[in-house]
Amino acid sequence: VPGDMMALDVGPDTVAAVEARLRKASTLVWNGPFGAFETPPFDAATVAVAQSVASLTASGALKSIAGGGDTVSALKHAGVADR
Repeated sequence: VPGDMMALDVGPDTVAAVEARLRKASTLVWNGPFGAFETPPFDAATVAVAQSVASLTASGALKSIAGGGDTVSALKHAGVADR
């Protein structure tokens, strides 16, 4: 990342790679969002992965554990904290 720019989120290829790994995992300990989720559009990756984790957890395919205040805030932002 050039010195005059900031990396504020990961891209769709990274989201797809993470989701593919999650489908093979049995347990996830999530500590920290993927980007500056407080500021759209930089919440896209965190929201997408959170929705995938929630779906996998609801189906019983994944046991997910969230750690840290930013992670909990990100899950609330994504609307999946209760899942």
